[in-house]
Amino acid sequence: MVSVISAITLLLQKYILSYQKVNYKDYIVFAFVFLFAISALFFPKFGWIKPEAATSFYILIGIFMILAATFWNILLCQALQKEKMIEFELIQMLQPLLTIFLGSLIFASERSVYILPAAFFAAIALIIAHIRRHHIYFNKYAKYLLLAVVLMSVEMIFIKILLTVYSPLALYVVRTFLVLIVMWAILRPSFGSINLKKGLIIIGTTALAVLQMVLYYFAINKEGLVFTTLILILTPILVYLYSIFISKEKLSFKTGFSFIIIILCIIFASLMEYQ
Repeated sequence: MVSVISAITLLLQKYILSYQKVNYKDYIVFAFVFLFAISALFFPKFGWIKPEAATSFYILIGIFMILAATFWNILLCQALQKEKMIEFELIQMLQPLLTIFLGSLIFASERSVYILPAAFFAAIALIIAHIRRHHIYFNKYAKYLLLAVVLMSVEMIFIKILLTVYSPLALYVVRTFLVLIVMWAILRPSFGSINLKKGLIIIGTTALAVLQMVLYYFAINKEGLVFTTLILILTPILVYLYSIFISKEKLSFKTGFSFIIIILCIIFASLMEYQ
């Protein structure tokens, strides 16, 4: 369910940013207003915060989480607006492997001896897909996405730590509120590119995003990073199928080959952990 919602949300974001021509600064701040507002409605029933959350350690982890979330969201929106979905997903697929790798280093319960070879072959596959005339080439927005992927993975580590003192919903409410404040200060949006129709589409998208992320947090908290990653590999597959058969984006042999290799690497690293 999370994978399907994630794929739908991503495609709607692409539609808003690329086809409705909404400025990414307007979109991201407007979206976070409603991400916070919608999730906050459910805080009285599902939200709880332990007293330990006020200690210096968890406050510091929270600050790191907010900074990582702010900048990966900004970078991701710029990349999503400009990159084709096939290229976008090819790079974003590295995020699960990087998350498992970092989780293996930090959390003993998530440790995996299979992630290093899987990550190595996935990185090679990504490089092959971006070789142009015997040179490795990533355009500006692909570089933004690569950095966003790193920050997303780092944030997942902070989230896993904070879920020991926050309920999944409470953490998401606090996160979206603080990220909203920081983004508004940095981006200074005018909202001039958003009309009523576009605003309603964005609100609908944020409602799906709230459901997706809260379920994701529950999965991380209950099942761990590795198992959650295994479930979420369906997302890029769904997006690829849409891009090829619905959007009619051209799939080169190198990109298709790299996609298959990265998917196999994710499946290998995830399944071998549970042998």
